[in-house]
Amino acid sequence: MFAKRLICWVSAGVVLACSAGLADASELPDSVLVRIEGRRDIVRSFALRRWAQRPAATPSDSITPARVSQFLDLLADEGVITEAAVREAAPWSPADSAEARTLKDRVVMAVALDSVLEAARSQALAPADSADLAGALGVRARAQTVERLKPSYDAPAIERLASAFAALPKPSPDSTLAAQLRVLARRPLLTPGDSSRVLAHSSVGNILAGDIVAAWGRLSIAVRPRIDTSEQVRDMIGNQLFERMLRHAAASGRFDHDPQVTSTMEQYAEQLARTAYLEREVLHGLAADSSAIAAYWTAHSSEWALPRLVRGIRLVLTDLPAAIRMGAALANAAQAESLATRAERGGAHYRFAVSEHSDSALFRRALAAGANTVVGPVADGGNWWIARVTELQPARTRTRAEVYDEVAAQWYSHEAERRVETLAARLRRSTRVESNPAAARQLARELRDSTRPNASASTP
Repeated sequence: MFAKRLICWVSAGVVLACSAGLADASELPDSVLVRIEGRRDIVRSFALRRWAQRPAATPSDSITPARVSQFLDLLADEGVITEAAVREAAPWSPADSAEARTLKDRVVMAVALDSVLEAARSQALAPADSADLAGALGVRARAQTVERLKPSYDAPAIERLASAFAALPKPSPDSTLAAQLRVLARRPLLTPGDSSRVLAHSSVGNILAGDIVAAWGRLSIAVRPRIDTSEQVRDMIGNQLFERMLRHAAASGRFDHDPQVTSTMEQYAEQLARTAYLEREVLHGLAADSSAIAAYWTAHSSEWALPRLVRGIRLVLTDLPAAIRMGAALANAAQAESLATRAERGGAHYRFAVSEHSDSALFRRALAAGANTVVGPVADGGNWWIARVTELQPARTRTRAEVYDEVAAQWYSHEAERRVETLAARLRRSTRVESNPAAARQLARELRDSTRPNASASTP
């Protein structure tokens, strides 16, 4: 049976999922797996990304057309719910609008940067730059941008700022870490007149000394460069000019209709609408009911059972004589406990707690030996391990009181899932959903090939 919660949406911290059936259609393009209401397509590349996001791997021999069809069925349910949510979407709140503006600014800046880097990519790089291709492209893009801007520099003002930076004390390696951090956190002291002094004039605005100090101060101490020369100040000016140019380009509107920008904003709007829709149609009024939780616990109490555990202290050594000597030390309970405690203070962990499922070999050996006994030395991959069994902890089912919050949360999640399935089934009755069986079979073949052992490459 295909896991219902393979495809997930999160709303108010609750995982929601659903599934239903598809109607075949013969006129869909090969790249389209499912089409909803004649306009919302689930394409191959999207399905591959979502398959890769599943919580667990699937063996290649179990990836059948039927299994992939169920997977696409879940994707289609998400699309059906999104269609309904977008149709009924309420106007955005001021907070939603502010978040959208911030997101758009970030994406537009990324697209503007990529457009500049693309121009730099068109020219061959020196062999020495191949080790850090991204860094070399960034340096070239910045240099080309600054050259186009043709800034005019005030050399005396730049020299004056460089002197202020150079006057900053250097941390002493003999001082404490806190003292070194305090020194590194200091900024150049500028008078109001020096702070407003223009270092460079350009078409994207003037760069002031205060701008450079502020930009330098925003950098993390871990990456903040030491500035001692005028040339280093010019590098900082170049960074500011490059950033200004990107912001001007982003604000011009020329990237507003870039596919990456429009796709990101469409996804944001849909996610916002879907979240509000699920809150209203699924989660509204859903509250923990003590009798329902009690019934859920009765039906699922085994899920909170604690397995039989073996606890102890184990060390791995490189030779047998050392392991034998360590066995003598572990035979003494006080020495064994002291050894484990000292190791923990140093960051090493010798204690173990294993079940038959987590480490069957160690579990069976320790169980056979019994509590307060030493097991080994045991050969293991060229090393030897020796262990002291300190406790045999029997299996038990925890009481409902012990795990009440966990039970309530799982009941809530399952009830929300049931409501989503009901919602999807209702929406399906009034939504046209078409599938492409041939494309689904091809997708199943590609997924099987990509998950086979020793597969030469992943599916693109």
